[in-house]
Amino acid sequence: MKNKTNRLLGVVALLIMVVSVLPVYAADFLVPEGKENPNVIVGTNDVYNNLYTAGATVAINSNVGGDLIAAGGMVSVSGDVEKDLIVSGGTVFINGKINDDAKIVGGNISINNSIGGDLLVGGGNVNISEKTEIGGDFIAGVGNLTLSSPIKGEVKIAGGNVLIDSKIEGDINIMAERLSFGPQAEVLGKIIYEGKNEAIVAEVAILHNEIEYTKAEKTAWKGGVKAGVKSIFAFGFIASALAWMLVVLALMIVKKDLVSSVASGVKNKFWKNLGIGFV
Repeated sequence: MKNKTNRLLGVVALLIMVVSVLPVYAADFLVPEGKENPNVIVGTNDVYNNLYTAGATVAINSNVGGDLIAAGGMVSVSGDVEKDLIVSGGTVFINGKINDDAKIVGGNISINNSIGGDLLVGGGNVNISEKTEIGGDFIAGVGNLTLSSPIKGEVKIAGGNVLIDSKIEGDINIMAERLSFGPQAEVLGKIIYEGKNEAIVAEVAILHNEIEYTKAEKTAWKGGVKAGVKSIFAFGFIASALAWMLVVLALMIVKKDLVSSVASGVKNKFWKNLGIGFV
């Protein structure tokens, strides 16, 4: 118990240092309405610029005119986001358009609309559908990944099972247990792949360059993937932790009695789902 408390205090102290050197932007802090309902539901007619929010379940159904930062056991974003998106959740659904960068950490992640800039993802099971288009680079640390979205930039992945079934205009650098290219795959750039098994390539997939394959030993592969996932999660969790710090500060100021109920709901859903895909 003492060690957990010390670690928590250390994280809080670090976040306070980070927050103290960041510029302050006008933002709306949205919290649950009551102790009995630790959820946050944003209606389609609600108007927000920069929105920071957290709850056991968070559903954003309206457009956001600036940045959106959200954390919860389940997070659903159906409205468009004009600038950056940062989300941390057990289960995450992104159905709205993100006009700038997106950073997403979760157990199960589903993305079904365009990302204008870079996409950084850390998750157990990640599905990026053909409805998505990524305008920048894609970086991922994943357990299982299905990538059906065209990507304008480069791709860097550390993962377990990776399926690429879309057009990639930049170079690909992958460390994974299994890599497959589906029938819709087309890769214009270089492909550098390290893994235990050679990549599986569908007969009609189009690869403009040969795969530069390096067979990885089991121990080396595990260490490499762990390092890759660790680096992804370090970035993602710093971002989400900062969001949490800002939200919790708001909760402490305006509704102290909600902190424990919201935190409990998020913790129960988040950690349960986060482990899925990494086993």
